[in-house]
Amino acid sequence: MKKRILWSLCLLITMSSLACQRPAAATGVRLQNVQGNPAHYAAPTSLQLEPIPANGFMLSVDAEVIVPDCDLFPVVEVERIPATSSWAEKTMKIMAEDKPILFPQTEQPQSQQEIDTVIAHLKQLIANPELEYPNFREWEQADQNETIAEWQNEIEAWQKIYYAMPDQLAGTEIPSIWSVYAAERRVSGMADLGKKRMAYLDVGLFDVEFNSMDDGVGLALAQAGMLDEDFEHMKGVTISKEEAIETAKTYLEKLGGSGLEPVQIQAGSCVPMDKELPRSEWERCYVIWLTRPIAGIPATLYGKRLDISRSCDQIFSPDSVQDGELYTDPYQSEYAEVHVRDSGVVYLYWHMPSRIGRCIEVNVPLLPFDRITEIFMQQAIKGSLPDVSAQDNVTGRMVRIDRIELGMTQTCEKGFDDTERMIPTWSFFGKTVTQYASPQEFTTGERNEFTESDNCYLVLNAIDGSVIHPCIR
Repeated sequence: MKKRILWSLCLLITMSSLACQRPAAATGVRLQNVQGNPAHYAAPTSLQLEPIPANGFMLSVDAEVIVPDCDLFPVVEVERIPATSSWAEKTMKIMAEDKPILFPQTEQPQSQQEIDTVIAHLKQLIANPELEYPNFREWEQADQNETIAEWQNEIEAWQKIYYAMPDQLAGTEIPSIWSVYAAERRVSGMADLGKKRMAYLDVGLFDVEFNSMDDGVGLALAQAGMLDEDFEHMKGVTISKEEAIETAKTYLEKLGGSGLEPVQIQAGSCVPMDKELPRSEWERCYVIWLTRPIAGIPATLYGKRLDISRSCDQIFSPDSVQDGELYTDPYQSEYAEVHVRDSGVVYLYWHMPSRIGRCIEVNVPLLPFDRITEIFMQQAIKGSLPDVSAQDNVTGRMVRIDRIELGMTQTCEKGFDDTERMIPTWSFFGKTVTQYASPQEFTTGERNEFTESDNCYLVLNAIDGSVIHPCIR
């Protein structure tokens, strides 16, 4: 009876069909000598600390503390979706809307029909090169001629293949592309979805990417300052945020990404083909980030497009952790970035496609927030950035923590790189502000500052305080 009740409770809190039973052996988290209660971890709504000197920078904390509306914190197993050839093939065909796919990696066409498509596209480029290169007419004449000649040579090469291909192969696939994927664990292709530019499709061992931007516009890039919160002026877009979110979720579900939920949405300005067009006239899109919640607790979103895994000049050594060891090596959680316009999903990047497995712990105790703060300070002052004196023209650097978030993080089980868990974590976000002695092309203001925002500086296991991702940069 007790086991049946426990199993029912796990189903309830994880909102999925998890086979939950408490194992007698290791649970994927260290639970010895911990204190606290998940209902009483006593986190404030904000945290302010006086600036302190650290190794190569000053550290200040004036942060909002974000916690989920939940008193139960489970630990669950995460399974990576097996990146088999059949999965890659199915995913590619869904993104291609069952249209013929061209695979450059094979250097072979799939069918005579596809050769016709490629030749027609190349002829279109020769007639109007600006479709591929908007500033083509500004190039040197020799470069223009060389590009046109390359397209003409490609047409001749495709025509030779076309006429050499037996009629019975028309409309049939060449299966060797999936053996290429099995060997390389990545396959890229293109499909004609009815736009001037063919859609780009890519499936790898760790990610899925789809790019079918509307005619005449490009991606909205976070690092280029093209994202904002202005949803009132959505040029070229009439659907609402809610409709865009539903569109993104529906598309991911088709690919097998059910259960992902939005954690952030912004308005994006799409790079136009006409680079002289003022920013106010750029087409817009919704940019949505989704992660996989557990028991209603959001999975923490770590930066935009692989930010957390950028290489660090120096990370904390295991000796810097109070108990002498890291919980696990740095690891990246599943997330999806989806761009949506009236025509639907025009861009998708799905990292670490995963699914939820069994429930390991229904409810684990968390350390009090005061103890988490102590561990953060111990770690932060031992972090390292390049010495200011060793950098020309740099006069100072400040790391400012402005957001502290309690959420779920996907990580490896301690000591087992191939076993993944979702566990509760505290993540410390902020910005690095570097000051220069004289103005640089990338600095702003009278103090000649350059700011890197939305960095994650430290991730702590909320159960025992061990370091999951230590990186001051």
